[in-house]
Amino acid sequence: MEPQLKQGEIKLSIHKSAENQSLIAYGFQSEFVHVIVNILANAKEAIEEQLGRGDQLSERLISIDIGCRQGEILLQIKDNGCGIPEHLLSRIFTPYFTTKGTLSGTGIGLYMAKIIVEKEMLGTLSAANTGSGALLTISLPQMAEKDVAHA
Repeated sequence: MEPQLKQGEIKLSIHKSAENQSLIAYGFQSEFVHVIVNILANAKEAIEEQLGRGDQLSERLISIDIGCRQGEILLQIKDNGCGIPEHLLSRIFTPYFTTKGTLSGTGIGLYMAKIIVEKEMLGTLSAANTGSGALLTISLPQMAEKDVAHA
């Protein structure tokens, strides 16, 4: 039996499709943690914004799906928050662009996340809306375990 969520809590669901396979990517751990934390913080804020509008969510949910496809590691972070307004979707990775206002957002988080993923880790970071919120997808080249010692 799953525990009931308390006021303000969000359920985090993580699914890994590559059960016994190591998923190794090139990059700095601390920078990649920054990327993940930023995306998760944005997802949490989107859910809170949805609730702030008076919308009733049956479940406050952030899900992370991890897998591989054709030599790439795919990490998808999906929330059931308010989504990204379509007219702003192409701008969310622009430096100093924020939808939060100047008091709570600097507009640098997703820009830096994109720089880290694409320039430092040689991957891609993209965003889209689903029927129930936003989906951010990180695609990274997968390294073979034998290559890790040489990196």
